[in-house]
Amino acid sequence: MSQPETGSGYPVEAVANFFIEVARQEKIEMTHLKLQKLIYIAHGWCLALLGRQLIDETPQAWKYGPVIKSLYHALKHSGSNPIKELVSLPDTDENGKLVERFPRLPETDSRFLMFLRSIWDAYKKASPSELVYATHKQGTPWEQVYKKGEMSIPIPHDTIKSHYEKLRDRGRANAA
Repeated sequence: MSQPETGSGYPVEAVANFFIEVARQEKIEMTHLKLQKLIYIAHGWCLALLGRQLIDETPQAWKYGPVIKSLYHALKHSGSNPIKELVSLPDTDENGKLVERFPRLPETDSRFLMFLRSIWDAYKKASPSELVYATHKQGTPWEQVYKKGEMSIPIPHDTIKSHYEKLRDRGRANAA
């Protein structure tokens, strides 16, 4: 898998598998809810700090917060239980036979992998409910676009980027 074009992002399944694998290595429980929020937060920081999309999908505002729809459907069977398997995609082999493919991020994009590792290190100890709280605060992109009773409302990348740039700038102001 090559580096994505600016703005297009990596397949959400590859990013999910990165976080699932590091959680396994560190023996930290990863649930569907935690993974959804972690990827959304990482996407926001990626937009603000690296100027590019993390994932190739637009997050949506659902009742319980930001959701990456394809990831929801891939993992909804796990409910609130820890995720046991990597996220797979159906594919066909050279004979046209249906096979599962487990997308991974390219090892050649070391800057990006270091970025994701720093996001993991910053948020790995947060509980799913703490991550939900962080994405539901007043003024967050989810809160700005969510309309009660509606689902699948796209959260524009520019809105997410702007929010995380404000968080970045606030952090610098606090450090000064």
